[in-house]
Amino acid sequence: LVRETAPVQWDIPPHIRRHYVAFREQLLLAANGASHGHYLIGVTSCSRCEGVSTVAANLASSLSEMGSGAVLLVDANARDPSVHRIFQTRLAPGLLDVLATGYQGDEDSQIIRRAASLNVLTAGGDNDSLERPLCTDHLIGFLHTMRQDYRFIVVDMPALDEDGSIVRLACSCDGLVLVVETERLRWEAVSKARQQLQQWNTNVLGVLLN
Repeated sequence: LVRETAPVQWDIPPHIRRHYVAFREQLLLAANGASHGHYLIGVTSCSRCEGVSTVAANLASSLSEMGSGAVLLVDANARDPSVHRIFQTRLAPGLLDVLATGYQGDEDSQIIRRAASLNVLTAGGDNDSLERPLCTDHLIGFLHTMRQDYRFIVVDMPALDEDGSIVRLACSCDGLVLVVETERLRWEAVSKARQQLQQWNTNVLGVLLN
């Protein structure tokens, strides 16, 4: 069952839309076209407050505009969720609720449908959930179960320095986007983070300067 709510609202701002179209095409090229099958893309940063959620929302929206299949945006940043605010919808029910009860297919799905090609899964939970990290193994299992139903899944992830288990989540993705706020981080730190991700056999699709 897809839970129908009031339509969520989000459109890529016109002044940056063309940049996201170009970014999308570059990602697809880095992913060898991703012309067939299903693709799981993680979006993260070196530290908090670098605009990961906005980038993930824009990327998911841009991918959905291709018309090549359904796209799912997942807010996996349970300690600092933002996707529900971007799309002007409720925090819960969402990902934490699905993981807590055990995913049982469409019957227990808490996905908020925005349009035929873009779906949003907010972080879910409640205020107490903010103090409890996601179970990475359960999350990875859930995402790989969901990927059969979606052309692309875009995951809004916590920052790499917040939780050591984030590395395992990053490695489980088909590709990773590293978001960098240029005024906050030195390029040397970004380069080091990218090298570490590559050492962990993470497929870094690109670095986006925000």
